[in-house]
Amino acid sequence: MAGFSIPRHPGESRDLREDNAPFPAGGPGFRRGDGSGFTLVELLVVLVIIGLVSAAVIVGMPDPRGALRGEALRLAARAEAARERAMMDNRPVALVLKEGGYGFEWRTGGEWRAVGERPFIEQSWSEGTRVSMDGGESRIMFDSTGFAEPARLRLVRGKEEAQVEVTDGGRVHVLR
Repeated sequence: MAGFSIPRHPGESRDLREDNAPFPAGGPGFRRGDGSGFTLVELLVVLVIIGLVSAAVIVGMPDPRGALRGEALRLAARAEAARERAMMDNRPVALVLKEGGYGFEWRTGGEWRAVGERPFIEQSWSEGTRVSMDGGESRIMFDSTGFAEPARLRLVRGKEEAQVEVTDGGRVHVLR
């Protein structure tokens, strides 16, 4: 029976039956003499590296809606600005909560009217955000002295929760 042979150098061949090793020509990671292609081990290593990098990128990506705490901080900053505006203009300003967002109104000519200037223009909640207020109210009014009825707003999105508190002195801050 003729033996199988692999060329070592041009014009030279070797009989595999001479070698008792389980892998021909040096082991499982052996490259062919022509230098073409990759071994299975090299391909698997590359796939594992790509998998680890892609997993790290996905885990590290921020929520496109932003953190709920950030939304609570923006609400608190706008409410504080409304309080200051009520004191400067010597007229009441109200934070009005709606299902899809919130806005501000001020008392003019005996009725409440929406404020159409920045930073008081109506804002929408980020997708999935729900808000509730203790007592079921939907309006927090800052009087011309800056005082307000105490209130606590609860913002919820999935498993995240944040609370915004308005003190009786009208101060607004985020609790958590």
